[in-house]
Amino acid sequence: MRIERIQINNFKLLEDVALDLSTDLTRPLTAIRAENGSGKTSLLHAMLWGFYGRQGLPKFATDMRFSSTAKPHGVQVKTRVMVEFEHETDGGRGRYRLVRTSDETPVDADTVKRGGDHLAVYRVTDTGEVVIPVPDAFLRRVVPSNLREVFFTNGDDVQEFMSGRVDRTDRQDRVHKAIKALLGLDQFYVAREDLTIADRKFRKELSQDGGADLIAANSAVDDAEGARDHHLAEIERLVGEASRIKEKRDQWEQDLRGITDIGDLNQIN
Repeated sequence: MRIERIQINNFKLLEDVALDLSTDLTRPLTAIRAENGSGKTSLLHAMLWGFYGRQGLPKFATDMRFSSTAKPHGVQVKTRVMVEFEHETDGGRGRYRLVRTSDETPVDADTVKRGGDHLAVYRVTDTGEVVIPVPDAFLRRVVPSNLREVFFTNGDDVQEFMSGRVDRTDRQDRVHKAIKALLGLDQFYVAREDLTIADRKFRKELSQDGGADLIAANSAVDDAEGARDHHLAEIERLVGEASRIKEKRDQWEQDLRGITDIGDLNQIN
């Protein structure tokens, strides 16, 4: 996916903001720089809401008010996020327009009466726009929700992730899951499991028609495969344990290097 344009109306501080992002392959980065409190986080949240709805917002923001507190009470406010992007599907590269809208009516400074969200996605062609019939399903393929933190993040989260405040094992696990999702490996794992089940069912039916010897052979194969799966799981567990032990050892060696000036290193060891 390559995002080309974003337009935001009545989302927190962003009353009417349009951003054209660079699509020049020699200058592929668009930097948005502004003072604190000027709406950078609101822009991130607006993008998250546009692609994923309220469930895509951070936990502390899923129930937040969209409209500015400066809006008059009793007057309905329509929030709108529009994103134009390019994406390559089975039908080739195409241009799309996402539009998510919602309305809310401020009751007082802290309370709003909300209407429902509405999502529409269009494929933009030379002859006009074609409605994508099930926009939520389309977006789940384009920007899977389990990769939300990969596609949309902020500097504070990146700093926390890289600084060591997040456990190393947890960091590795999150990176591995992101790579699997980006490569679509989960679909291959499901397909492999389905094929394995079908193969066992076929062999079982075949052995039932082939007599006692074939039944015994099929049972032996099943036992061998069960033992193999058990050993593979044990190997995976031991590899993880070895990784944790190595990480702990590295930490101890680092601690030892930090105290070599207070005594004999061999004694300390």
